[in-house]
Amino acid sequence: IHKCKKTASVGGTAKVVNVLKKYSYGKMDIIVHGQDRFQIGEVFEEKAYLEANITFLDDVYTPSSQKIEKLADQLRKVYVDMLKMSEQTLKINSIERLDLKTLSFLAGFHDIMSLPEKQELLECRYLEERLATGLEAMKKMALIVKKNKKIDDLVMRNGHMPVRLTKGK
Repeated sequence: IHKCKKTASVGGTAKVVNVLKKYSYGKMDIIVHGQDRFQIGEVFEEKAYLEANITFLDDVYTPSSQKIEKLADQLRKVYVDMLKMSEQTLKINSIERLDLKTLSFLAGFHDIMSLPEKQELLECRYLEERLATGLEAMKKMALIVKKNKKIDDLVMRNGHMPVRLTKGK
């Protein structure tokens, strides 16, 4: 069992959408959908589990709608291009339908960000900043996918470089 050194002051509620596997000792593999972010207030440690007073967090909005839409469009494009490279085209329609808030947390779903970076993304209350952070993370992830695709292609050719024939040579 992994134990954190410190409990983060911001967390999120989640809805269980699928139970993939139940183990005999009580553990479960689950898929959740994140819902609302909260700030932890007073913590109560009287029981075997922690309880706390919380305050739900909303975004602080001072965005330029043009800038937000531009960032969102760029983030969607990078993500869709990456999905196409990795041949996961079934997910493309769902990405294009994501609302701005959900889209702004998309990079946090992937391992391209470290746990502290993911926590920072969760704590960020500015939509524009989250979209910009997500865009940069997705660009990095797209580069990794592109490099891996090249390696996979090379492996499929058993290490042989493609021979290009040109006219007249």
